[in-house]
Amino acid sequence: MKQSYSESDKIELTELAKTLWDIDYESKTIKRKVNVVNKSVPVIAIYRMVRKDRAENEASRRFNHPFTNSNFKGVLGLAEGWNISVKDRKYLEKDMVLFADDKETILVLPENRTWWESTWFNLLSLSIGFIGLIIGVIGVSTST
Repeated sequence: MKQSYSESDKIELTELAKTLWDIDYESKTIKRKVNVVNKSVPVIAIYRMVRKDRAENEASRRFNHPFTNSNFKGVLGLAEGWNISVKDRKYLEKDMVLFADDKETILVLPENRTWWESTWFNLLSLSIGFIGLIIGVIGVSTST
């Protein structure tokens, strides 16, 4: 589902990401901290967390940036050698496309569902269909 975040939302989510995620520049890995709550954060929060860390921490600037930018809005890629493990990726919200370092493999793909694919619409459709079926059966049984 498409979401947009206000600037205050992004700041709050970036702070949340800092409490839940770590950046290991030596092994080129972005990973969840051990024993943290099972809360997911948007990919944009991880990206902003990395940018903030690199701006504040001079030691991290010696290493290459974990993300590569794209000409397209909502698309990020991991830089060469960088990785986010599969078990950690399940805690990323699907707010933007995230490519692996090979620039071909999609690690995170947003879910763009339209209103007719939503749960409430499907349940409403099934309910109306079931009620119509019951009315039809009752109408046929009373006419005979």
